[in-house]
Amino acid sequence: MTAFLPIVRSVTLDGFAALCREHGLNAQALLRQVGLHPRSLLDPQTPLAAEAVHRLLETSARASGLSDFGLRLAARRSFASLGPVSLLIKGQNSVGDALHTLLGYLRLLNPSLVASLVPRGGAVVLQEELAGAGAQAAQSIELALGIMHTTLRELLGRRWQPVSVHFQHAAPDSRGGHEKFFGCRVRFRDGFNGIALRPADLQAQPEGGDPGLARLARQVLDGALESAQGPAAVVRQLVMALLPGGGCTAALVARHLGVDRRTLHRHLAAQGESFSSLLQGLRCEWVVKHLRHGQLPLADCATLLGFSSQSAFAYWFRCQFGCSVSRWRQGEACAPPYAGATAAAPAQTAR
Repeated sequence: MTAFLPIVRSVTLDGFAALCREHGLNAQALLRQVGLHPRSLLDPQTPLAAEAVHRLLETSARASGLSDFGLRLAARRSFASLGPVSLLIKGQNSVGDALHTLLGYLRLLNPSLVASLVPRGGAVVLQEELAGAGAQAAQSIELALGIMHTTLRELLGRRWQPVSVHFQHAAPDSRGGHEKFFGCRVRFRDGFNGIALRPADLQAQPEGGDPGLARLARQVLDGALESAQGPAAVVRQLVMALLPGGGCTAALVARHLGVDRRTLHRHLAAQGESFSSLLQGLRCEWVVKHLRHGQLPLADCATLLGFSSQSAFAYWFRCQFGCSVSRWRQGEACAPPYAGATAAAPAQTAR
């Protein structure tokens, strides 16, 4: 993906709200404090500004007093949260093949994460770095390595332990939680972030793999890679998450992604898109699908499409399709959607 800023998918924060509740934190307040809308966590594929997620985890760690907040969040992630990638890597012939395959599809899981396998002193280190992460991203790094450790244990068995784990950042006051999580020596202020494996680990066969499911998963993932190209795809996914309830403007999307509105428009224009055309296109796709196959009342359709009222939705629909909703439903078999108008309802004009 040619992204115009480092992003992560909201699945990265899976379990965040529950962890906050467990330790007396207000998850929604913390999200808003760093410029993220709580609704963006509902869809695991929603893109989030990586810098905002880094600040969220650091703020949460300080507020909770938990120096291992990132690892606690990683412990709540299941192997299945990798989606089709989990089926694909389990169906490989060896753990080494599984890891190389995982790295090939990593941008679908976390576009800001850069990982590689590097021989070091008789071991093989799975190194990870976060693009655009500054010195204040220790919790995000620990979350990333924690998730990778969970993945390795799924491939190698629950009793597997790494040779060692390495972090570039300073050690917390107490490292007991870290060593308990990884089950090995954890080194801080090292030259890299990574998990050291034995060469024999890479030759092992992943547990519980199904080659047939792996082939199907690869087809799905290859299609996802082809469709998830460029800034327009990132903005599209974010608009889909923020649209229900109204107020999804270019300014809000830009703020959510950590850029200014001019930058957002510039990158969309480079792909032949504008925020307005992308917004209207999404609304048209959504409304055709639900009016044709769904049973939602029009008032609910209006809300899910981000309109302030049913009348505003009706006005927009007439501008886009050239007739009322009822007439379109009656004649949909012979009358294609009206493509000549692009006006939006006055209360919802993209800004």
